[in-house]
Amino acid sequence: MRGLTITLLCLPFLPAPEALAQGVQNSDFSLLAGAPLGHPVDPSGSQLHGLGAWNYQMTYGYQILQRSLGSVWLEVPMTFLTASGTAEDLGASVDNDFFCITPGVRYQIPLNRRLSIYGAAGGGYGYFREYEPVSGSPLHTKNSHHGVFDFGGGVDVRLSRSLSVRTEVRDFVSGQGLSGAAGRQHVIWVVGIAFHH
Repeated sequence: MRGLTITLLCLPFLPAPEALAQGVQNSDFSLLAGAPLGHPVDPSGSQLHGLGAWNYQMTYGYQILQRSLGSVWLEVPMTFLTASGTAEDLGASVDNDFFCITPGVRYQIPLNRRLSIYGAAGGGYGYFREYEPVSGSPLHTKNSHHGVFDFGGGVDVRLSRSLSVRTEVRDFVSGQGLSGAAGRQHVIWVVGIAFHH
């Protein structure tokens, strides 16, 4: 009975069978790309037309803890977004871009041998660029530096021990109206590949 009690108490601290099946690996590196889920606006507040918007994300993750319920990773995502279109009331092309680096934590749960889900959150630095009109002169560039908080979640599907397909949605919360955002949030969707080692 005592042995059974000790075993039950230790179960939460043991690696999950799903995690063992995927292989115990301590780091990963992902390359993801996709599109923003919001609608950037021009400096006067109307939506851009002919919009082309893309975002790219590179993330390095290092596993610091693995237990039966999941694993904890430290990660450093670097996210780039570029959006361009025509501001109808200005008759000019407008580009709104941002770059964020937001170190944080990812909690990953293996559901079976190949499928995992995860949630992530972090915070760091953001650089935001947008074009705005000046009375009697052409558009000029406005650059802003601001703190950023991000959170989101995703799905990772293993193709092999060292390669997986990954997709996620992440929300970057910053200052009001930066890079053409209507509010404080920059929501992106990305999909791509992750390398595990």
